[in-house]
Amino acid sequence: MRIAYLGTADLGSVRTRHSLDILVPKETANLFTTHRTEAARDRVAFVRAPLVSIVPPSLPHSLADKPGSNTLIFSIAQPLLQRDGPCHAGQRDAELRRTACHA
Repeated sequence: MRIAYLGTADLGSVRTRHSLDILVPKETANLFTTHRTEAARDRVAFVRAPLVSIVPPSLPHSLADKPGSNTLIFSIAQPLLQRDGPCHAGQRDAELRRTACHA
């Protein structure tokens, strides 16, 4: 898992991430997310607190806003999302498994 503010590298061009990204903007953010639908149409969403934007893994998308502390990004790596990830791979510590895994 990675937590960071929206940076200049996150903006502008189309990007594809191999993680589930949760974008949490502040009330002062002007975050626009754009992705292409199956019908080959661009879908644009304006996101500002208290709403969040969830970008699934491998979805080509672009972001527009000012870089900095206006938007926080929580990136959850794909292995944590898979059914056979660490929570289902036979961890020895049952207490950790019970508190960290909800499936």
